[in-house]
Amino acid sequence: MGTGLIFAGFLFLLNPDLFTFDFLPDLIGYFLISLGMKKTAFLDDYILTSRRFVHYLIVVSAAKILSVPAVLTTTVENTRLTICFCFFVVELFLSFFAVSNAFRGVQYLLMRKEGDLALKGFETCRFFVTGFVFIKYVGNFLHPATAIFFPNVDADPGVVESVRRPFMTARTVLFAVGVVAILSFGIYTARVLLAYLRRLREDTVFSDNILRDYKEKVSENESMQKRLAIKGGFLYFFIAILFLADLYLDDIGMIPTFFFPLFVFLGLNKLKRVIPFPGWFGWAALASAILCFGTYLHRILRLFLMEDPLDFGVSFVSDPLPTFLGLLSGASVLVCTACMLLTVKRCAESFTQYRYMKYLVTLAIAAVILCDLGFAQYRYPSTYSVLPSVQWIVWVVSVYLHKKSLDDVYEEAEFQLM
Repeated sequence: MGTGLIFAGFLFLLNPDLFTFDFLPDLIGYFLISLGMKKTAFLDDYILTSRRFVHYLIVVSAAKILSVPAVLTTTVENTRLTICFCFFVVELFLSFFAVSNAFRGVQYLLMRKEGDLALKGFETCRFFVTGFVFIKYVGNFLHPATAIFFPNVDADPGVVESVRRPFMTARTVLFAVGVVAILSFGIYTARVLLAYLRRLREDTVFSDNILRDYKEKVSENESMQKRLAIKGGFLYFFIAILFLADLYLDDIGMIPTFFFPLFVFLGLNKLKRVIPFPGWFGWAALASAILCFGTYLHRILRLFLMEDPLDFGVSFVSDPLPTFLGLLSGASVLVCTACMLLTVKRCAESFTQYRYMKYLVTLAIAAVILCDLGFAQYRYPSTYSVLPSVQWIVWVVSVYLHKKSLDDVYEEAEFQLM
């Protein structure tokens, strides 16, 4: 039932945060918990809702990781406080509803699937896990909240010197209090959760009933397997297009393009069970991912190995190798895009009456524009100031059309396969 993954994921949530820096990222913990909930989410709507909240927490945790450089380097305490407060509110809200729905779903399944043995200790486990959610986020917010009690900490230097030392002392004390509270209550909660998850596994009647229902509804249901494959493949295709935009900072792309073909490859791998398409589609996507990664790595090494980084632009333009790599990568991305769009078209033809061709043509033209503008920025960094704006406009339109077309195809395919 995924209890091992859920417990492993919970362990990643035990360590305290330093502002938004998390030594053991919660992102990994939520991902493991989501995997652990995957099977039971098919059997109960409450658990399905809880899993969606966990997915939202994955996104928030990723944003939290991206915020670390800004939060740790800022000299304005109120800016740090504002960012930490936003994460505190969002994470507390999402975590509370994730835990609440998860336990309501488990309780419902226990009552419906003869889980009399596993009902013992249920309320105790729910109490401690819910309490840990509250203590975790309040404890993490204690030290950033110190700025609330020192409103002059960001004032002029003369005032700051008189409050800086007591401010730092108070923040250190509150950080220590938060660490002790999170670790002590978290470790005890982990013991309670582990004991209860073991009880769930030992309740053989309940486990057998859950397994039988899962086989009947999912694993041995051919229609459901096809719907899951389409849903998973389309999800990977949507994530892929998010990496087609360019954002350069000091001549380095902040959005690695090689993730686009990588997610296309994962989507193709998911769909190959239900949609016939040439085998070279997958190999083309994988080759594109490797090539784009090599191009990205070449650019980074070239910049950091130069004696004078200010000469990077001139040297980069005069050398034919970057041009060759850029053109090759751009061409491979276009081939990869064609593989993705043709696969979606085949899916639409196989399971629906949906006319996908208009989207295929539009998205193919948009991909050509995106790759051309992306190559121009790659080849002549920091030269064309108007290109990023144009590219991002085309990218936003492409993301919308891509998502809409995937949703339309999936919804009709799901209706036909039910």
